[in-house]
Formats: sequence, C-alpha cells, structure tokens
Amino acid sequence: MLVQKCNRNCSKQQQASPTIVNPSRRDLRQRLACRQREEAELERQLEAVRRWYADEGAPLEEKVLRLRMGHLRRAAQRHMRSAKHRNAYHDAQREYEARTARELRRAVTTLELAIESIRATDAYQAIAEEADMEAVLRTRAEALRRMLDELKAVY
Repeated sequence: MLVQKCNRNCSKQQQASPTIVNPSRRDLRQRLACRQREEAELERQLEAVRRWYADEGAPLEEKVLRLRMGHLRRAAQRHMRSAKHRNAYHDAQREYEARTARELRRAVTTLELAIESIRATDAYQAIAEEADMEAVLRTRAEALRRMLDELKAVY
C-alpha cells in the first residue's frame, strides 16, 4: 500500500515539474526519500514474514518431518526385508537431521553477527577499555558452541 501511495506521489511530483533534461536536486531528493520509505516498508514486511515463519511455519515443517520419519520408521519395521521402505526411512531421517543442523548453524551465525555488531559500537569500545570484554565474549561463545554440540548429539 505504501509502495503504491509513494509511486503515486512520485509520479505526481514528476508531472508537476516541467520536463527538463537535468532534473532538479530537490526532485531527486524527494524521489530518493520516497524510494527509501518504500524500501523501509518492504524490509518491515519481510521481517514480519520471517518472524511468522520462525514462530509458526518452521515448527510445523519440523513436526511434519518428524511425523513422516516416524511413519516411515514404522513402515520399515513392518517390512523389514523391503529395501524400499528402509531407504525411504533413512532418507527422511537424513532430511530431518540436515534441517535441524541448518537451523542450528543459522542460530550460531546470527549470534556471531550480533556479537560482531556489538563489538563495533562505541559503547562496547569504551567498556572494553575498562574491562576484558573479549574474555567474556569468548567464554559465552564457547558455552554456546558446547550447547550446539550437545544439541547435535541429541539429534
């Protein structure tokens, strides 16, 4: 909606100004501001979709994979000599494990990016001069890596 409104406003501004070879700086600034508002709105909408997927979509997808794996395991147990059923179960199991590993890697990457962004702030630099913040962050990162290893072992 904002995009359509902004496009209408941008086109009205373009129509209002006379057509010249070199558009004015003011017109360019207005168009840039309009596009930046569009971009901010689209980013907000994208983040809302990502949050929805993380909150609702991903857990459902994981549940489907887990149920599928359980169904295929039971089918493989019923038909112990059927290579087709065993292979289907093992494929589902590998898919579930790969998806879980991807989510864990994504969480670690997000955490590492957050740590780097914190390190880049002036407030962090000021505190780091007074205390050994690097040691604190290293300890926390190691604790998170151990937790990741434990989760990998469970799955």
